[in-house]
Amino acid sequence: MGLRPAAQGLLAAVDAFAAPAEKASGSGGPSAGAGLTRPGAADEVPPGPPAGTRPWEGAAAAAGVLRDELSRPGRYHQARARGVVERLMGVELGAAQETALDVWGAVYGAASEILHGRAARPGEAAALYTDTLVAARNLLVPLAARAARLLELAALEHPGAAEAQELAGWTDPRAEGYFFRSRPATAWLTVLQEHSPHLLMPDPAAEGRWPAAPFLDHVAATDPAAARTWLDQPAGDDGAPRVRRAQRIGAAGRLALDDLLGLALRHRDVVDAGHLQALLPAARRGGGPGAGATLRRAARWARTVPCAERRGPWIAAVEVLLADAVEDEHAGHLALHAVARRVRSRMRAAGVLDDTTDDATTDDAVSGKDAGDWAAAEAEMDELIALQGAARLPDHDVAALVRELARTAYPAGPARPGMGAVRIVLAKLLARDIELTAEGARPVVHAADLDQVRIGDTAAFGGPRLARAVLDVAAADADAGTDLDRRTAPFRRVAGLDARLHTRLMAAHLVHRPPDPAAGDGPQWWQQALALVPQAPTRKGLCAG
Repeated sequence: MGLRPAAQGLLAAVDAFAAPAEKASGSGGPSAGAGLTRPGAADEVPPGPPAGTRPWEGAAAAAGVLRDELSRPGRYHQARARGVVERLMGVELGAAQETALDVWGAVYGAASEILHGRAARPGEAAALYTDTLVAARNLLVPLAARAARLLELAALEHPGAAEAQELAGWTDPRAEGYFFRSRPATAWLTVLQEHSPHLLMPDPAAEGRWPAAPFLDHVAATDPAAARTWLDQPAGDDGAPRVRRAQRIGAAGRLALDDLLGLALRHRDVVDAGHLQALLPAARRGGGPGAGATLRRAARWARTVPCAERRGPWIAAVEVLLADAVEDEHAGHLALHAVARRVRSRMRAAGVLDDTTDDATTDDAVSGKDAGDWAAAEAEMDELIALQGAARLPDHDVAALVRELARTAYPAGPARPGMGAVRIVLAKLLARDIELTAEGARPVVHAADLDQVRIGDTAAFGGPRLARAVLDVAAADADAGTDLDRRTAPFRRVAGLDARLHTRLMAAHLVHRPPDPAAGDGPQWWQQALALVPQAPTRKGLCAG
């Protein structure tokens, strides 16, 4: 792996332990919104531990890797060889090239033992000399002189162990990248996995740069079963058999996660939805435009999965994306509110704004020196709006995901088995949105007539859209003959948070789905309806009148 990647892997695992303040505020709290204002925030966050591991397991595994690297002899000479390569070629080496340079440590260790008294085995001196010549050639031969051999290897239909080891000995990352982009035979997948598996994996120290991604794309197009089997196999290098190779790849960094999502977009039968569902919680890590691009790619993948193929893992993945969107919306509102307060206070202090009714606090007070800087604060607010827009899932993508999730329960005809999870997920999202909305603001956010709300419409707040989706699924349940108590059970998640909205949901559903005599749910319907209007006359009284 190399010393530097091992050290960075340990730092990433340690960073996976959330600080107490971060745990208290949550991933979408005010601290998350404020973090968007830090330039280069995405570059400061190293890749996290493998998906599916607890933080301590990830830290212990990473520490073991670093400890092994520190115990290996010849690291000084490997570092010198690295300096030679980077100076001659003008490129920065990755994890695969670090591994290729291990030969210098091995040669130095063997030679040092012989010089200090160990008897040389027969032929060992010649072998050391040969290894040194090969290592020097890999170190010093320029890319142009290596081109012919590179093309020969890429054209091989039946490579073997010797060719895999030769490829692993190259110290020029450009040659490795060109080889994988050359669409070599799919047989290379098995050979490299057996003899040089590190070449197929991304580089966590380089934000997840994955040179082998074009090759995996080629394998997925040529032999989908082989690609899927390889991605589904246990990673096998950290003692955590439940971590699959696809999860290890996506956890290496944003670049690898983006490549994996792209692979799922082009070959949805190759990448399992369960692997992506386990990786998507880390998609927002670091914020910035990179996070927004990853979220948009994930939303596009979710929309392209046909309804017939949407199972529990797909629903869970969409829930992750929509839950993040809910958190981002409210974190953005809090951050913008804080900046807007500073703008108003500075404008007020400068005499530009005469707003005595505004709820100014002592926290808003500014000095005379800063009073004239309200224009800079306004520019800060504009910049924050732009950063938040780039770092979150766009509103039209959120609307499309909500619509796709709602229609998944009844794609055409009767409900599919297990699709009751759709009701639960939508109700959970609506409940979370209500929790994050200030109590005094809830009547304003949900002021619109629910009959006039459309899921696909642009909206300033996401709550009404989620409420509409909950009602649409309940209506589809009613049309399919689902029992009234069962189809309205998810509404109860809202009752404890916002009784007014719960009453509106129940009333809207009962009005648009009156009791069906054939279904025999009349008594249930009347019981629910009378509970909403306790002062109304009883059904018996209505009939008598």
